[in-house]
Order: sequence, then structure tokens, then C-alpha cells
Amino acid sequence: FLSSSVGEASMLTSGVEIVSPLSFEVREHASQILQKVGDSTSNMVYAILFVGNKLVTLIQPLYQPHQMRMSDLHIFLNFVNRQALSSELWLPLCLPRLNSSGYLHCYAQYVERTTNLTLALVSQDSSIEQFQAFRTAAALIRRRLGIEIENDTVIEILDSSNDKDVKWRRNDSSGIEDDYELISYADDDEGPCQLLDQLVAIGESTYIEEES
Repeated sequence: FLSSSVGEASMLTSGVEIVSPLSFEVREHASQILQKVGDSTSNMVYAILFVGNKLVTLIQPLYQPHQMRMSDLHIFLNFVNRQALSSELWLPLCLPRLNSSGYLHCYAQYVERTTNLTLALVSQDSSIEQFQAFRTAAALIRRRLGIEIENDTVIEILDSSNDKDVKWRRNDSSGIEDDYELISYADDDEGPCQLLDQLVAIGESTYIEEES
């Protein structure tokens, strides 16, 4: 996928566009939130915040061979953005530069619909338990980013006895608040994260420029 809407120059030089202008302090704060939640979530390989095809931040292993290559990041962003992401997704994903013969599994969720801020958590584990762990982690990340958890349609697993064909349905409430003790973003050592406020401001600025 290559068009002027995502910037030809960035794609052709193997770079990935980032959300800009976003202050270093806000980006770093969001990264630390992903890092802290990732440290307490089993089997998490990558945690990614992005808006469309533009990256906000990426948390990945320190071990260089396991880090995501730019070409794989392009594949990842385009693949997830091509899905019908109404609330959340759980899907297999191949990153050929990392492993061309295997699959990772990606949990993706709209964190905030107005700005199209999306969170993706990636693991090598495809189990139902991993899916539930990522749902809980995503809710915690949202709260620490200062974004309220919405009651929305979510996936409910009905039968996981067959590893190749998991039966599921959507229900009307996540039930996340009953799964763990919510931690207020105001309790964070650095105070509330201003990521959403800056994304809204960037969006409004872009809209004004396009109109003019």
C-alpha cells in the first residue's frame, strides 16, 4: 500500500511516519506506560500505539534480532489498518523479516475513537489466556493514559476445546472493571498523560490547514 496519504518519501526510504508534532515528554510518558504494563503482562513481545499509518511509540525487546524491522512494521500497520476494527481484534500475523515461517498473534483495540488512537499488543502465544491477559492490559493502559474505559461490544470466548476453531460471540459489556482493581492515571508518578490532548490538538490543526 503506497499513496500520498501516508507519504511516499517515508515509505521509499524504509522509514515509518510518526505522529507529529508530539512533544518528547508526552511520547516518553506514553512509552513508559506501555513498558510498565508490558513488564507485568506475560508473553508480550511488542506494544505499539499508532494513529492510522503513523507511529506514536513502539516498545520491543532489547535483544536486536527480536526487534521489529521497518519493513515488518509497514506490514503490521497496513495489515491492522485494513481490518474492520470496530472495537477489538485477535488475529494471527506474519512478520517475514522476524520469522517467515511462523505467526505471532496480535490484539488490537481502538483506544480512543475521535483521534483513531489504536493500541496493539503482540505475543507468540495464541491461547485464550493470552487474549484475556491482553484485554486486561489494554484496559489498564487506557486508564493510565487517562482515557475512560467504554462499555462496548467485545469478544466473549464460548468454546476453546478445538485449537483450530475457537467459537466466540460479541456481547455488550467488557466486564473489565470486575477483573482487576483499576489504577487511576492520576496515581502515576508523572501525573496524567497528555497524549490524548496533544493528539486532539494535532488533529484540529491538520483539519484547519486542509480547510484553508
